[in-house]
Amino acid sequence: DVAIISNWFSMGIPTTIIQLTILVVCLVIMFWYSIEIAWFTIVVIAVTFTVTRRNSIKTAHTMELFQKILEEISGKTYESLNNIAMMKQLNKNAYFTNLLQQISEKNDKLVIEKLSHYKSMENSILNFLADILPICTFILGIILVSFHKLSMGSAFAIMLIAQKLNEPIIVLAELITEKKTTEQ
Repeated sequence: DVAIISNWFSMGIPTTIIQLTILVVCLVIMFWYSIEIAWFTIVVIAVTFTVTRRNSIKTAHTMELFQKILEEISGKTYESLNNIAMMKQLNKNAYFTNLLQQISEKNDKLVIEKLSHYKSMENSILNFLADILPICTFILGIILVSFHKLSMGSAFAIMLIAQKLNEPIIVLAELITEKKTTEQ
């Protein structure tokens, strides 16, 4: 817990500020080229963050459950070590070992599967966005070129700006998950 919270305060806050600055600068430049494409990009980013935030809440709850399981295992281990002489005397070593193993196997598998599912879902959404956003902005740019509202150079520039948005979007989405985890 302390490591996660410490990491968030030492790296999370400055990284958030830097990535938000990059995001805002890119969007301002995008607005300078095309208001329509900039608004489309903002909507896509908002949808992505909404989905990612919901996912991060689920991840945080699962991490909280995982922490409780670790606490239970730690408590049982501590109890066993404190009473090791009595356990040996009563020949209950195997009982406590099996108890710990059952707690660990039953709960770890369930929690780890959920965490893996949520993380892969988040990664899939963000990778899809990273690949699709520049293509969509370029297609919209081409459409605007055909209506003489944008030049071909501007369409390419917008696509390149959209590619630069990948890092802030991905990093900020991951920071949202980290922040939710630290709040739990």
